[in-house]
Amino acid sequence: MTGFGRAEDVVGGRKVSVEVRSLNSRQLDLSLKLPALLRDRDAELRQVLGDRVVRGKCEVSVALEDLNAERRTTFDRELVRAYHAELKAIADELGATGSTDLLGHVLRLPDVMTTPRAEVGAQEWEVVKALVDEALQRFET
Repeated sequence: MTGFGRAEDVVGGRKVSVEVRSLNSRQLDLSLKLPALLRDRDAELRQVLGDRVVRGKCEVSVALEDLNAERRTTFDRELVRAYHAELKAIADELGATGSTDLLGHVLRLPDVMTTPRAEVGAQEWEVVKALVDEALQRFET
């Protein structure tokens, strides 16, 4: 079964896009490309898709794009200062000369920066499922 279907919508400050594409093949070879926020829904999507697409090399992509910049990365300034002071003291102790990018090293250390974890709410999940259905309808026609 060869085909293509696409659907998109905006919900909760996110643009949701779903694409379904398939090439002829005797059996079903289903490949899902999901953002990290939807990986826990993989099995549920596979069930829906497996019920509708019976054969072919089928690739389904779901993309979520934040439209507003509410999620911001923040830095633990106190921790950055502490790490930097400690590394500088060690460099001075060892008599390290030359340019050492201490701040660059500090920013790679654990817990220095945090980004709030976004979640997909029930309303957004319903929209994703509806868009998968819409993309499948376009794919099937």
